[in-house]
Amino acid sequence: TITRASLHNYRMVTDLGLTIGCQVLLKRANDVIPQIVRALSKTDVPVELSMTCPACASQLVTSGEYVLCENLTCPGIVAGNIRKWVSNLEVDHFGMSVIEPLVANGTLKSVADLYRLTEDDIASVSGRGTAKRALANLHSKKVVPIHLFFGSLNITSFGRSLAKVLVKSGYDTVDKMLEAKIRAFSSLSGFGTSRATDVWNGLHKNIDLIRELETLVTVQGPVAAANPNGPLAGKSFCITGALSQPKSTFEKMIVDAGGAYETSVKKGLSFLLADSADSNSDKAQKARKMGIPVLGETEFMAMLK
Repeated sequence: TITRASLHNYRMVTDLGLTIGCQVLLKRANDVIPQIVRALSKTDVPVELSMTCPACASQLVTSGEYVLCENLTCPGIVAGNIRKWVSNLEVDHFGMSVIEPLVANGTLKSVADLYRLTEDDIASVSGRGTAKRALANLHSKKVVPIHLFFGSLNITSFGRSLAKVLVKSGYDTVDKMLEAKIRAFSSLSGFGTSRATDVWNGLHKNIDLIRELETLVTVQGPVAAANPNGPLAGKSFCITGALSQPKSTFEKMIVDAGGAYETSVKKGLSFLLADSADSNSDKAQKARKMGIPVLGETEFMAMLK
C-alpha cells in the first residue's frame, strides 16, 4: 500500500502536469522509494500553490525549486527538527503523535528540550508505558558520533553522509566544524559553493543549539575500525535497497568487521550490498558498469565468517 511518494517540490507538480484526482504511474526508485513518473489521466482541478504556511500562517518564500517557511519558531519546523534528530539517533517511541502535541503545548521548543522532558510530560500526551520507554531509549543514546550529531540538525542540503565527509576531512571536533570557512567546505567532494554556503549558514544559525546540545549529550569523535584485522579489513561497501534490517545495522557490521562504509558508488569501491545480487537499482546498474560486484545479504553475511 503506497502512503507516500516523492513529490517534494512544486516544480515536480508542474513538470509532471499533475492535477487533483488524476491517476499516476509510480515506480520503485532504487528499489525502495515510490516515485511518481507521469500522469495517466488529468482532471480540471489544478494543484494550487499556497504562499501561506499551514502550520504558523507566516508568508512563505521561494528558494530555487522549494517553497519554505522561514519562521524558526514555526511548530511545523520545530517538530520536523526534533523528528529528524530522534529518527537519525534511532530513538524509539518518539513519533509525531508524541512530538507534535508537546510542541503545540510549548513543552518542546527545540531539540535540546528533549533532554529536559519528564515522564509526566510525555505521559500527558501518551500512555505511561510509552513515556517510560521513550525516556529510557532517549537517555540510552546520549553518546552521539560527531557525524551523526551534525547530520541530524536538519540543516538544508546537509545530512549524515556529508557530515562524514567533513569529519574524514579533518573537521572532527565541534570547534573545528564551527571554525571552518565556506571556501574550505566548497573544495570537498559532494559540496561546491552553493551547498557549502547552505551548510556553513546552517551551522552558524544553529550555534546556540549546538553549544547547548554539547552540554546535554556526549559528542564522540571518529572511532578507529573496531577490528582492523577483521574479515572485511581493506574492503569498502556501499548499500542500496530495502534490506532485512536498518541500513545503520549493516553499516555497523561493516565497520565492526574492519571494513569501510561509503555512501556512494565510486571508483575504488569493493562491493555494493543490495537486497539481492540481482538488484536493478540505479546504484546496482552503476556498480555493474564500473565492474563493482553486487552482493546480496547471504553473500555478505558469508564474508563476515
